[in-house]
Amino acid sequence: MNRFDAVLIGVVAVSSIIGYSKGFVKEAFGIASVIISALAAYIYFKSGGSLLFLFQVFILVNIGLQVAFWVVKKLLKQGDAKLSLSCRLGGGVIGFFKGAVFVLIALVALRFFGAMIPTAAYDINKYTQTSALYKISRVFNWPRVQETAESLKENQGPLTLPPEAVNTLIKNDSVRAILEDEQLKEYIRQKDYRKILSNPKFVSLLNDKEFLKQAVALGLQQSRQSVRKNGSSREE
Repeated sequence: MNRFDAVLIGVVAVSSIIGYSKGFVKEAFGIASVIISALAAYIYFKSGGSLLFLFQVFILVNIGLQVAFWVVKKLLKQGDAKLSLSCRLGGGVIGFFKGAVFVLIALVALRFFGAMIPTAAYDINKYTQTSALYKISRVFNWPRVQETAESLKENQGPLTLPPEAVNTLIKNDSVRAILEDEQLKEYIRQKDYRKILSNPKFVSLLNDKEFLKQAVALGLQQSRQSVRKNGSSREE
């Protein structure tokens, strides 16, 4: 066990204590509000909403639900009611699982960071070699997570796209607008991210639902191909 393990255990402990102090009803409603907010943001995006406003929709719906819950409690005059021991224990259990899920997500993310960010690989590998939690998390390894991370690690370098994927992307109006903008292309070559992100054509690309669908489909396809290639090379 190392210091990072201690921090993650502290996260679970704090989450459990907060859950215990809030009680089962508040903790359960908190989880429900997150799920409902995520669903509302997804529906907003699917109905043609802007990608840049997704987070705002999520936050606003979440705040609205929290306010509604507070009003209902006040109307029922249960805001100051003492919580029973069973209610507190239920909240503590939910808080524990919330913290545990956060820790699992953090540990899974480490695998990808170690594969995709070479400068962080040394520190991450040093942590994983002495981490008790990392070894435990491997028991909960989600399908293809480890294989995908390893294939990314073995294929570091510039991303190369198949010709058919390139032809599909350049047919997109938003992509074509960027390719025709010499100044924006120069910003990209210089890696001037401030000017890139503030460029209206790049913002338009982020809001282009058709491009996002193509990019997601291409990413999944590339990931599956990398995993298959990695698996076949192991068998040989």
